[in-house]
Amino acid sequence: MFLKEAEVILRSGLHRKYVEAQDNLNVVRGRINFNEDLKFNLIMRNRIFCEFEELTLNIAENQVIYQATKILSRRSIFKDIKIKDQLNTLLQRLSILDENNSVNYKSNIIDKFVYDKMTDRYRPIHSLCKFILDNSSFSDDVGENQAQAFMIDMNILFEKFITHILIEGLDNKFQVKDQYNLYLDKSNKYKMIPDIVISEKKTNKEIIVADCKYKRLTKDARSSNSDIYQLISYCNVTNTHNGVLIYPKDESLGDSFEVINSSIKINQIVMDLNTEINQLKIESENLCQKLLDSFNIEKFEYEEITK
Repeated sequence: MFLKEAEVILRSGLHRKYVEAQDNLNVVRGRINFNEDLKFNLIMRNRIFCEFEELTLNIAENQVIYQATKILSRRSIFKDIKIKDQLNTLLQRLSILDENNSVNYKSNIIDKFVYDKMTDRYRPIHSLCKFILDNSSFSDDVGENQAQAFMIDMNILFEKFITHILIEGLDNKFQVKDQYNLYLDKSNKYKMIPDIVISEKKTNKEIIVADCKYKRLTKDARSSNSDIYQLISYCNVTNTHNGVLIYPKDESLGDSFEVINSSIKINQIVMDLNTEINQLKIESENLCQKLLDSFNIEKFEYEEITK
């Protein structure tokens, strides 16, 4: 969003404004400041200390954009190389604003900006700059700052979040595969893609199939029939006995059951997302442990080795 708004500003040209300036010049410009002139040029009279108005790009409205770009470009959170390259390119394009190299604005400067027809296009990017300078982010609560509307597919985000937790949190004897391509039939006509498949690295045997569902469980703490049928299909195709449905935690606690006339066991696991970041790390560790405990994985592995 920030890169997009910055491109809008650069495409239409950075705004220039007359600002008060003063300098010790060899020609008269503007008006002479006699007090300062006496201080600087009492003996050598080859210069004149002047005060004047200068049309410049180095104004606060532009410099806060440059400052926000520098903050973002230093962040290590962007693993997308394309975003890193775009930020570095933007930083170079705005480097003309780094003449002083000492400007360090606080976010409250943005509240003092007055917009007109020439600068109204700056409003969206200044709103983003305020968040960046404050080291804060968006929330769904009503606040004073405006921001563009944007949509996030929470199903995809929740799935990627859980996948990352399992990759980071499970023992290295397990391998976590996401968006694993399978086919229901031998002729490969009917494709199915479970969210997560966990296998043992040594044997490459699939031991758990997981599906992430960003929705509430039913009132009686049960998964919907369609979720269960889908997971059973995944288990059948991968010849896996352990299926798990992972939900964000609500008032429901989750459930487990065994499928009739089958060795498949289905578990529901919930994770509390509505918590502070430190507690979220603990929740992530607990999720990995609950996943293994729910199917007694250590015992399963021992029995396999014994056989």
